[in-house]
Amino acid sequence: SFVLLYILFFGGLKVLGVTERKFSGVLVYGLILVLWISLTLGFIFPKTGAESFIYPGGWYGFSLSNWLGSLIGKPGLGILLFLSVLTFLVVRFEGVYLYLRRLIRRKPHQTEAPDALNYDTNEALVVREESISKVIEDDDRIKALFDPDGDDELLTHGDDDGALIVTDGDPDDHAPKEAEAGDGLELTVQKQVDEEEMDEEMSGEGLDEYDPTLELSGYKFPSIEMLEDHQSGNAEVSNEELIANKNKIVETLRHYKIEITKIRATIGPTITLYEIIPAPGIRIAKIKNLEDDIALSLAALGIRIIAPIPGRGTIGIEVPNQNPEIVSMRSILSSRKFQENSADLPVALGKTISNETFIFDLAKMPHILVAGATGQGKSVGINVIIASLLYKKHPSQLKFVFIDPKKVELTPYSVLENHYLAKLPNDDDAVITDIQKVKYTLNSLNVEMD
Repeated sequence: SFVLLYILFFGGLKVLGVTERKFSGVLVYGLILVLWISLTLGFIFPKTGAESFIYPGGWYGFSLSNWLGSLIGKPGLGILLFLSVLTFLVVRFEGVYLYLRRLIRRKPHQTEAPDALNYDTNEALVVREESISKVIEDDDRIKALFDPDGDDELLTHGDDDGALIVTDGDPDDHAPKEAEAGDGLELTVQKQVDEEEMDEEMSGEGLDEYDPTLELSGYKFPSIEMLEDHQSGNAEVSNEELIANKNKIVETLRHYKIEITKIRATIGPTITLYEIIPAPGIRIAKIKNLEDDIALSLAALGIRIIAPIPGRGTIGIEVPNQNPEIVSMRSILSSRKFQENSADLPVALGKTISNETFIFDLAKMPHILVAGATGQGKSVGINVIIASLLYKKHPSQLKFVFIDPKKVELTPYSVLENHYLAKLPNDDDAVITDIQKVKYTLNSLNVEMD
């Protein structure tokens, strides 16, 4: 019953939005603990007196322990309870697992002190490698280990193969020899790695560049076929529309005594750019002030005047097409310019006025504010940015943090949780919808960047 209070306490924190721990873990482990404690108390304190109404493990633990005891016996039930709590501790606490792992792998070591050993020249002495590494650094400690009385002189020398030879006996006898009866004590430690190979490995020479995509080598990028094809039925600007717009622009400018020497059109998917070269002596500001008048004469929703166009020496008038062409994401991502792009974070926003795929590197402009009125394409722009990165970057190279207070725009991307989405360990939802949780995520990102 106390564990149930523990579960309800963290359930209340979850409702209040305070997620110090993951509630799903608290619930699962808490229910397991309730079951185990009830069963264990029913096993340890069985009800003996018929007149007693006290069940230490509750009626549930009393009945369950009796039923399991009838199936596997009391000893079997005791073993089951012990193994179950051991499994719970290993799964729940990593320190228990590491302790048991060290305990199982621990090798028996020599309990007799080196000073108490009786050395005999007719017997071979086997010294563990760990002991050698500790005493080989100090000659005095070596002498104390192999010659406590200090009668014989201890010598060390190396052979050509990198082995370390420790002998006692004649100082002039430096050649390695096999241990025989009557010979002095000889100890050889063979190095595991050649020094030259170790130096080469430590210097990094001969090592290949690390490839992060090997961590998820079986991952397949989304297919272009998943995107809709809007090529069929796309509208095009007719010659009649082009000629009519040109004549209306020229006529409107003449009403205000503005003569032009040349006009040409560049057709884009949704707008057409009309470039004009005014006659000498015409002020550019005068043309810019006629933006609304030109839009009225063309019966267009709105036009934009670029005066002048950088690098061209002309004045541009952008006019929306009567039947705009649909720029599909499929046509952009399948373009050669996007497929062969080598930017760190390439994003294909759409097509330019000249029908060329427009790509920018998000890594060079990491802070973006997408603003605009309702229906102007903010959501489409965000989806285009995300889709471009999903089609270009491997999950090991890219992680998203999505914050969506409206719970509408970014919710469909929650299915990418196991591959592309990053979140705090105690968050249940991959897409953050609670503004109060944003600061914790932001602080975590700052730690990662630092």
